[in-house]
Amino acid sequence: QAGYATAIAGKWQLYGTNTRLPEDKGTGYHPGAAGFDEYCLWQLDVLRKNGERYADPLIDRKGIGAKSLKDAYGPEVFTDFILEFIEKKKDTPFFVYYPMALTHDPFVPTPDSEEWGDGDRYKKDTKHFVDMVAYMDKSVGRIIDKLEVLGLRENTLVIFTGDNGTHRSIYSKMSDGRMVKGNKGHPDDGGTHVPLIANWPGVIDSAQVNDNLIDFSDFLPTLVEVADATLPQDRILDGQSFWGQLQGLSVASREWVFCHYDTLWGNFKASRFARTKRWKLYGDGRFFDVSADVLEKNSISKDALTADSLKTHAKLQAVLDRMHQ
Repeated sequence: QAGYATAIAGKWQLYGTNTRLPEDKGTGYHPGAAGFDEYCLWQLDVLRKNGERYADPLIDRKGIGAKSLKDAYGPEVFTDFILEFIEKKKDTPFFVYYPMALTHDPFVPTPDSEEWGDGDRYKKDTKHFVDMVAYMDKSVGRIIDKLEVLGLRENTLVIFTGDNGTHRSIYSKMSDGRMVKGNKGHPDDGGTHVPLIANWPGVIDSAQVNDNLIDFSDFLPTLVEVADATLPQDRILDGQSFWGQLQGLSVASREWVFCHYDTLWGNFKASRFARTKRWKLYGDGRFFDVSADVLEKNSISKDALTADSLKTHAKLQAVLDRMHQ
């Protein structure tokens, strides 16, 4: 309604296709119903067992349907689709959502890997994670290059973020020499703390670093504000726009974030928590000073809390209680 052409490429797992319950199949959102004019997606309404996302991908494109693409590479197909869309819509406002297939397991070769041309393109090995990260970066670079060629770079906000921590089989060496194990599917920082980069030349200071809390519920109000759009009056949001923060303005940031995680697959335990930057309270009563105990090894009893930390505990407990209503 704000005048933007919309497109999505990559993964779509909101249509009930991969649900454990047969009666739930097709009960979610189709990308068209969710507001996207065009789409190019993997696993829209065809199960993963019928076709993967990387080599020889099974991709569903609007107006074409699901097709296996021999000798193609899914991330390249998705990025090509986005570049075509940008070219078509270069003279109008556009919004592109790219839930990337990379760098999700299976960890397999990319077209830039030595093994791509002389072996099983779906032979799993964590060593391929490095090439997958590099290809992800390459794909983002192609999109940025397209915006620059078309003269759109200084009129386009680009946001890059992750949806979960790294796979538990992956170890990353930090700049200070520490080895960090990925903890995807788990509620500590290894599973939930992800990068967020917002880039807009001439609008966002490229040297700005902000460590305030951001939650995924914040993206809708932020994008609505950027687009100078409005939401229906009856729409109640838990999210808080961070557009002012991106501009370096002195605006309020959120005090806490809430997370509820209960997957239908995998060997993961359901969990819920509310946290500030420093303190974290789980629904089962565990309380951590994350700034001093990032791996959450030592829960702190209420008896050991100071007056200030007791106030924070009470505030976070109120958040958890409200989310039960």
